[in-house]
Amino acid sequence: MKTRFLTLTLLISMLSLQPMAIRAQTTTGQGDWSAVQALERGSEVVINTKQGEKMKGRLESVTDASLRLYRKRKATDVGRDDVKSVHLLKGKPRGKSALKGAAIGGVTGLGIGLALVLPPRSDIVGWVAPIFAAIGAGIGAFIGLLTGGGQKQILIYEAK
Repeated sequence: MKTRFLTLTLLISMLSLQPMAIRAQTTTGQGDWSAVQALERGSEVVINTKQGEKMKGRLESVTDASLRLYRKRKATDVGRDDVKSVHLLKGKPRGKSALKGAAIGGVTGLGIGLALVLPPRSDIVGWVAPIFAAIGAGIGAFIGLLTGGGQKQILIYEAK
């Protein structure tokens, strides 16, 4: 009875997730400049030019003829005729996930180390807490690096 219920639950879950997977694989508006114009100001994008240059920055504005991108604290204008493709960046960089993991792991390791040291005992040396903090930070950074989603590039526009 339990096996039948589990099998039925898994089957229903897989069938309900299938349309989401199909929608996630499709790209919209590849040849339509209005998709670029619909992007929010401040969106992080990657622009590939027809000259082979790759520019990453925050979108400032888009007109019918060009787009303005802030990168390295400077405004860069790119003409629509020069744009080969525009990708929208989604998600956080893996480095931020690693830093969060290191902080959480470090605090956890420090807590474990302090729990071993306090109350003061003569058989445990005082440098145990910092060592546990360092080990926890390393493990946390590794886990954060593995589980951090990273940035995904979503194709918004591609010149025909």
